[in-house]
Formats: sequence, C-alpha cells, structure tokens
Amino acid sequence: MKLLFLVKELSGHPGGAEKVLSVVGSELVARGHDVAIASCDPTNSTDFHPLDPAVRRHRLNGPWLRQMGVARALLQQEAPDVAIGVMCSAYVPLAVAGMGTGIPLVASEHTAWAYYQSHPSHRMMLRATVDRFAAMTITSERIRHQYPERIRRRMTVIPNLVAPTTGREDSGPEGRKVLLAVGNLREEKGHAILIAAFASIADRHPDWALRILGEGSERPSLERQVRAFGLGERVELPGTLPDVWSEYACADLFVMPSYFESFGLATAEALSVGLPAIGFADCSGTNELIADDKNGLLVGGPDRVKALAEGLERLMSSDELRQRLGKAGPSSVESYSVESATDAWERLLEQVAAAGSHANSGDAKGR
Repeated sequence: MKLLFLVKELSGHPGGAEKVLSVVGSELVARGHDVAIASCDPTNSTDFHPLDPAVRRHRLNGPWLRQMGVARALLQQEAPDVAIGVMCSAYVPLAVAGMGTGIPLVASEHTAWAYYQSHPSHRMMLRATVDRFAAMTITSERIRHQYPERIRRRMTVIPNLVAPTTGREDSGPEGRKVLLAVGNLREEKGHAILIAAFASIADRHPDWALRILGEGSERPSLERQVRAFGLGERVELPGTLPDVWSEYACADLFVMPSYFESFGLATAEALSVGLPAIGFADCSGTNELIADDKNGLLVGGPDRVKALAEGLERLMSSDELRQRLGKAGPSSVESYSVESATDAWERLLEQVAAAGSHANSGDAKGR
C-alpha cells in the first residue's frame, strides 16, 4: 500500500500519539509499504522520535488551516491508497483537503470525549467532518463508548503500543528516590494537583524527589507553584527529554495525575519496565492500565489533592509494596506490543484501501 499520514508536528514536544505514529510508520515501511508523513514542522526541523530512513517526510512549514491548498496538492501528488490524519488538528484539515479526490481517509483519534466536551470549537469541527472518513481509530473500547453514537460507529479500537526496552535500575542517582510523572504540561494532566499532593507529604519523605517530564503552556504556573511551596530543590521540571526510558529506569514510582487519558502511553511504558504506578480511579485510560493493588494504586474522592497524597504516602513509605506491585507491571501490558499494534493498523488500512479501490472502480464504470 501507499500511505500518507498527516500530523500537526513531529519536532518540538510531541506526545504519545506522535510517538505511536513514528513507530507504526517505521514498522509499516519495514513490512514493504510505501509510507510518507507530512507535518507542519519547519523545513529545517528534526523529528523528536526516530523514523525509518525509508519513510518519506514532507515538512510544510506552516499550520494546516493556512495551507489547505498545499495539503490538497500533496494529496494529489502522493495519490496514496489511504490518507490518515493523526489527531483532530490534522484529520479535520485532511477531511477538507481531501474532498473530491477519491482518496479514502482515516482519522486517528487519541483523545477521550471529555476533551471535546470542554473544547466546543473542536467538537463542532469533529461533528462536521466525521462523515468524510472511511474509518476512525480509537485507543480502547471504554473510550470508544464515551463518544456519541454517530462517531462511535465509525471507530475501530487499536490500542497504543509499548516499544520494548531495558528494565529498571536499582535506584535513582546517589540513592535518592524518584517519583516520576511524564506528560505534556497542560491543565488536564493534573500536575498542579500532583505538586500540591507532594508538597503535603514532602517533609515526611526527605529522601524523595518529584520529577515531571514534559513541556507546555502550564510551565510558568507550575514553576510558581513549586516556588510557593519552597520545593525548588525537590521538584524538577526538566522539559521533554529524548531518552524517557532512562528516566523510567532510574525512577522508583510512577504517577499519572491526569483528569482523563485516552490510553495513558506513559503509564503503560512505566509498567512495562516494572515501575509501580498510581493514578485516579475516575481517569479514563489510567483505570484501564492500573489494576488497583495489583500493579499500582487507584485513588479517588472529592479532594483530589488529599486522595493522591494518601496514595503516594502509602507507596513511598513501603519498599515492599512498591516491589510487589512493580513485579506485576510488565505482564500487565505485554499485549500492547509493536507487532500487534502494527498488525491491527495494517488490517484496517488494507480494508479501507480495498473498499476505496472498489468504489473508485465502480465510479469509473458508471462514467
């Protein structure tokens, strides 16, 4: 198959959806498919996640909504069997640019419906373009059922993947224990809740530090919060790092404080290397990966800061509990392999391509 993926960006500070695209795109090339990826990145940018050199890259140096003509010309130039838009920021423009081309379109969604409930303009664009897609992908059955029926019926569940890596090390630098969080610094990721919870128990656990990996619009607010709590030496915000696996390896406990997730790729990665994890029981995505008191803890209650602080204290106080939960992590996510995810993508795209070819053949005969 000849495939064209569109995504907002692959340089800068991409998230889990972009990581999955980079892996799946490379795997599809390795299986003999012709894969191109187009993004809005500057022409001289470097992709954050590595790609197989055989993946053809188009960097368009500007946002999709201002480059609809360029996007349409690219579709006509590539003439793919299927074009795939990754996330709303790419698949909505793809739906418009692809009109009248006869190219089958697929939308790849990685967000819980809760996101659209709080972003009405994005919700409107999704509803306006959903009928343009031959299929949509979503990361879990539970997340799929959150969507309205009109959208849900187009969705195929393809779970995210966890790329293989090495296991954990014995401890963090100089024997310090590390509480690790990984995620873009956005309000819905709950980092303000996490910092407040850590601050409430930090004095009782002087050998622990909180390390939050990621970048985003909430950085200034979070930095002010750290200073206000007097935790400048205990809370680190190093930004987005290329080798997140080394961070997992040196950590002692993983925390996902999000209000909602569609899958929770960072949580799955942490579990895969034997890190015990903690998150909120009402967080979609998190509650599908963390099995309470088996590979981590799920907490809840009206006071999110208090609930998280109590769960963190329970884990930070017990080496034995962390070890028991950590041992169960790898087996709990072993079904999210690169091979199984790529198999699912390949099957779906072949079905869409075959249906598109048949439809175009029928149109040609009718003319």
